[in-house]
Amino acid sequence: PGKRSSLTASTPQPRTTTHENSNSAFFIGIEQLVATGDAILNVGAQFGITGPEQFMEYLGSTDSFRGRRQCLRAAGLIRPNVFSFPESMMRLVLLRGGMPDPIPNYELHIPSTGRKRYLDLAYPQARLDIEYDGNYHLDRQQKHADIMRSEELRKLGWDVLIVTAEDLKTPESRRKFVERVASRLGLSVPDEPPAEYACIRP
Repeated sequence: PGKRSSLTASTPQPRTTTHENSNSAFFIGIEQLVATGDAILNVGAQFGITGPEQFMEYLGSTDSFRGRRQCLRAAGLIRPNVFSFPESMMRLVLLRGGMPDPIPNYELHIPSTGRKRYLDLAYPQARLDIEYDGNYHLDRQQKHADIMRSEELRKLGWDVLIVTAEDLKTPESRRKFVERVASRLGLSVPDEPPAEYACIRP
């Protein structure tokens, strides 16, 4: 009875990303749930999943299970266009730190070349680009491309902030990351996280 969810038996859904993950929610952190939801949205169109609201609809149509409350919290934090686990983590750290929600993979047009650049996380009004520098960036050619890309953005008036795994490793390093962003946005870091983001680990 009631309204059918778009994530039902009538939709060819990947079990490991809906049913099984919901049953695992009691045992894993909200960050992992959000990152999983972000990843599902990247391939979700073929399963009829086009936005975070459908996760809420699905959870609302299911019977109670262990971890359901955790899933509901995570569903409210899922965003489209997040293409990697570190991007999910950076965004969640910033939200818990009281920063505005950045735009994932922001599309920026480069007038001089006509090319498009996609910024990991962006605050367009502040012209701040936050880029995650993973191990694959250690390749010499990739490193050179990254440097040229950063110079290209800086010529357009953008500030490029580079983040590594070390910046996300501990509560102290995550706090410092938030402070770096806050400084560039002209904001202060609150003593306590916003209530809606207190569920994210410090």
